[in-house]
Amino acid sequence: MARRKQLDGIAARFCDRFSRMARRRQLHGVAVQSLRGAASCNNVLARYYIDTLSGTLVKTNRPVTHRQEQQHERALFTAILALRSVEECRSFFRDLCTPTELQAMADRWAVVELLERGLPYRDIHRQTGVSVTTIGRVARS
Repeated sequence: MARRKQLDGIAARFCDRFSRMARRRQLHGVAVQSLRGAASCNNVLARYYIDTLSGTLVKTNRPVTHRQEQQHERALFTAILALRSVEECRSFFRDLCTPTELQAMADRWAVVELLERGLPYRDIHRQTGVSVTTIGRVARS
């Protein structure tokens, strides 16, 4: 319940800010309204970000049990282990991931090397551009 109130507050602030921007730029077709206790925003872009914050866009297409998720993970890792060369690996990951996802993994891998050298998080951030939070996540693994 507290999380929902927090998200409603974020949504209301986002819609209010978007509404002010729309008025300043004289954009048409933007209808923004704040309701008591819940925020409603008719702008598609604003609605997308609000839904993303609330987690409603994550895996809504089909229910997957924990066991099925583990089986899928195991199948993925088995497929990765079956790769025999760097070229096969590159091809596999280019088929499986978006360029942004590949870049994020490469960035995290660069962080691993710098962590092993004992560099402070802030120095790693300056060198790689990876957020300190992500560096912390990599360090925990």
